[in-house]
Amino acid sequence: MYVIIVIVLVYLGKQTYWLVNEGGNVIIYVCNSSNLDNVIIDIVIDDETVLTNSHSNKKLFDYKRVAIFKSFGKHEIKAVVQNKGIRTSEEFSVIGIKWLSVEFVNDEENPSEFEIQLIVESVPIDFE
Repeated sequence: MYVIIVIVLVYLGKQTYWLVNEGGNVIIYVCNSSNLDNVIIDIVIDDETVLTNSHSNKKLFDYKRVAIFKSFGKHEIKAVVQNKGIRTSEEFSVIGIKWLSVEFVNDEENPSEFEIQLIVESVPIDFE
């Protein structure tokens, strides 16, 4: 019983820390690692646009960070590259999440093509 209480307290402490210091409990990192100079990437969570930004590849791993607040439960994140018509989506649960990473890259198999790598980084314990 004490273990469960400690886990809940640690989780709530982490969520509170992120809300106070970062401005949200879900942190999203977005970057352009492709050979295209500029791309416009839209980040949409649950059909609400949370970020539309131009991303340059001038610096290696030039991540833009945005912190948002989302309630507990399952949500869907979509990443859309406007000028290329490329999109991808992934479901995530706020419980146990560390951050979301969206990276626009060249396709490994065909370098003239592009793809979006959307990674949901969570703690080892999956609460889904």
